[in-house]
Amino acid sequence: MTIQRQYSLPNCTLVLQGVGDPAASGGMAHSLLSMVTGFQCYLAGQEKPLSGGRDLLNQLITTVSDYAQTYLSGIPHRSKLASNAAGVGQRGGSSVQIAQVSPTLHRLLVQPQEVHVDSPVNPTAAQFDLTTTQFFDLVEAIDQMLADGQTLPDLTLNLSPLPKRQAAVQKPATQQTVPALLGVAGLAAAAAALFFVPIPEVRRPEPVPNATSQTQPGASPAASPSPGSSPAPNESPSPEATNSSTESSPIASPVESPAANASPGAATESANAATNPAAAAILTNRPEITEPIELERLQVALYERLDRAWRTEPTFKEALIYRVGVAPSGEVLGFRFANDPALNFVNETPLVDLRYPPNEANSQEPLAQFRVVFQPDGVLEVSPWNGQAEVLPSPSPSP
Repeated sequence: MTIQRQYSLPNCTLVLQGVGDPAASGGMAHSLLSMVTGFQCYLAGQEKPLSGGRDLLNQLITTVSDYAQTYLSGIPHRSKLASNAAGVGQRGGSSVQIAQVSPTLHRLLVQPQEVHVDSPVNPTAAQFDLTTTQFFDLVEAIDQMLADGQTLPDLTLNLSPLPKRQAAVQKPATQQTVPALLGVAGLAAAAAALFFVPIPEVRRPEPVPNATSQTQPGASPAASPSPGSSPAPNESPSPEATNSSTESSPIASPVESPAANASPGAATESANAATNPAAAAILTNRPEITEPIELERLQVALYERLDRAWRTEPTFKEALIYRVGVAPSGEVLGFRFANDPALNFVNETPLVDLRYPPNEANSQEPLAQFRVVFQPDGVLEVSPWNGQAEVLPSPSPSP
């Protein structure tokens, strides 16, 4: 049974004639073409088609595939190297060759012993000049034929990656060494330029003067330090001042640092009375939550809220201590300043933004009171106000 298959593209039409067995088609709509008796390849702009048998078709498929890979990758294929070594028409060389004659023109050459034309008298090779579009239409026609399972199922195109020795693009030694020399020269020039750049001078930040500090009448500034400031290195605090400071401190915990045990001065107590009258009433008049499990839950909740909201880079040098009242819902209903730095640097803490104003609905609910300490190194401490202090681990502050 004679079978004809046609694969058409705008610039190329590939026609195959062969013999097939309808019984071997396996119920497919098309019969199986198992043997090729001849083929014709009609190329746009060419007077005569390229025609031949199975051997010429095999060589055409291999040559077109290898050339397409070489054209797209820029790396010569090994079959091209082998054909150049063997020579066209010699044993081991292909009868079909393709060469690029210009950036957009490709020349297909077929040796006369494999060409079937109307006039066999002319022994010269057949030549077909193809544009890039025509050539890739030829590639597409061959791909359609190879993808057709009912046409020559034994015909396959074995594709394999090139060895590294062929894929490596050889460059002249000058092209390989010049970039390296330029990089070394640029690095040396940059190092020489940086050598003359002066080292920047690092200055310590000036301490912010305490705006709420007051001077006793008749006393010199040197004799009356501001609240929260430490005495001079050559001076020792008087026992009376030490005792009064210890007695007026609202925080008494043996595990706290000296900065955390600092007591609020007169200016801080005045600020507590003037700015936080509601907080003073809340922290003193509300019933206090003392159940350990509930206290621990609120401690963790307060710590997480403060840790998420504290994103300001600390500029203070001493710990900021606050007495914070928390509702059972976890809301911050009020806070008081426990030392002078807490008043001066309250805007660097998230307490003002997180404070939730009390209302009549929650006016009688109990509160949990906690000591909150903001350390200058970015460490956050939350512990029960009346109880053993438990410092929760804090991650380092984000830049």
